[in-house]
Amino acid sequence: MRFTKPDMDIEKQLLIGLITSDNFVKKILPVFNYGYLDLETVKKLAKGVLDYYEVYGKAPGQHIQDIFNVMKKSLSEEEADWIERVLVELDSRAEKSGGFNEEYLFGNCVAYFNKQKLRKGAEKVLDLLEADKQDQAFKVASELQTGSFSGKETQSEGHSLRSIMEMRISRPKWLVQGIVPQGLTILVSKPKVGKSYLAMNIAFALAEAGLAFCSVPVEKASVLYLALEDPVSRIQDRTKEINPNEVVWDRITIFEQGTWPMMHEGGIQKLRSWLDGNKETGLVVIDTLERIRRRHSANPYGYGESYQIISQIRELAWEYKIAIWANHHQRKGKTEDIFDTILGSTGDYAACDTGMVLTEEKRGRADAILHIRGKDVENLELALNRNQHNWKLLGRASDFRRSKERQNIVDFLKEQNRPVKRDEIFKLREDPQGKAGTGTILKRMVDEGDIEKQGYGLYAINGYKPSVQDELGDKIAEIRGKR
Repeated sequence: MRFTKPDMDIEKQLLIGLITSDNFVKKILPVFNYGYLDLETVKKLAKGVLDYYEVYGKAPGQHIQDIFNVMKKSLSEEEADWIERVLVELDSRAEKSGGFNEEYLFGNCVAYFNKQKLRKGAEKVLDLLEADKQDQAFKVASELQTGSFSGKETQSEGHSLRSIMEMRISRPKWLVQGIVPQGLTILVSKPKVGKSYLAMNIAFALAEAGLAFCSVPVEKASVLYLALEDPVSRIQDRTKEINPNEVVWDRITIFEQGTWPMMHEGGIQKLRSWLDGNKETGLVVIDTLERIRRRHSANPYGYGESYQIISQIRELAWEYKIAIWANHHQRKGKTEDIFDTILGSTGDYAACDTGMVLTEEKRGRADAILHIRGKDVENLELALNRNQHNWKLLGRASDFRRSKERQNIVDFLKEQNRPVKRDEIFKLREDPQGKAGTGTILKRMVDEGDIEKQGYGLYAINGYKPSVQDELGDKIAEIRGKR
């Protein structure tokens, strides 16, 4: 049962807002529901637009023609003609006025969604009553009394799981695929390990759409870099040392020490204003965190205060769909969990989206290990090498923690593909300490899971299983030995 005809005008205006305004899309998404749209053509084009927004984090603008060209195959001639008229009207409006009243359109769309929610709900109630399903009709009618959309759905009283699963939500973006996601990332290390160089490496890679960690391709984005501990001379020297392509110079804006206010003195408001005026920004680097937040005393922040302060920065990252990378300091002392070495309260780590700890590696073939743990990223330990002032990703830390000597032994056992006697490995090593030294290193490798012991004085690669021929040969040798 239907009460009204489709409101073609408001649905067409909704499309124009979705196509042209990033801010309109961001505001309308919490209340958007395909079920509120009557026109199938509008639903199809809106899906194409929101698919684009989910991937690129912005309204398609001029790219709407590309979206339309892809969609044409699945549209009827009548639907294609209607969309073409909408796009012509959009071009005409842009030439005449340069845009539209976003707030006015947003208010109209929210009012329309409220009306559609009530109308469709009422239709469902009547259909259920006609089918003599009074209990279900009563339940739907009760749900209609839960309230209307205000346009400020951040004040929501909650959602049913069904409504959440049916929402159209854009997925978080990756700054560096699989390593640095959208949101707030906090990196800590001991002084002079190279966390500032690591942040600059990533900033330069983004600015020229190059390779982060010298190996991971990234999309081009502008960068705001708050070098709060560095004078201009140091920034200039580091840039020369890293030697990026000059094309990045215009895509990175740097504020040196003493030029950015603390958070309580307007630092957050200034960051918001910057992001409003620089929509192409994909990364903000804060180097270091302590230079932007006030410390009330010599004592560290308590958990609650730390969490609240860090949350302000994190919420800004999600609001603007960017990554904020904050360098921080590491506390002294040993802990069972490497992430407990983040300086200050555990509120710092709890409030961020991704935590990273950069530690020097003195034993293996890597220069450092980057420990990563977060809400949207897999728990990782990555091996890095530092080639002068550039950090390079080698792979997973477990593959590079072995010393060169240990790796030679593992490689030798793989080549032999059989249990090998200690004497053979001793000849390989040419150990000046004699066979005792070889025995010591083999015992450590077994204890640490690098290799397996197959019997007295015999060693093999992990997971080694003898073939039938090997077992038969061993059995024959055993019989001969008893004769």
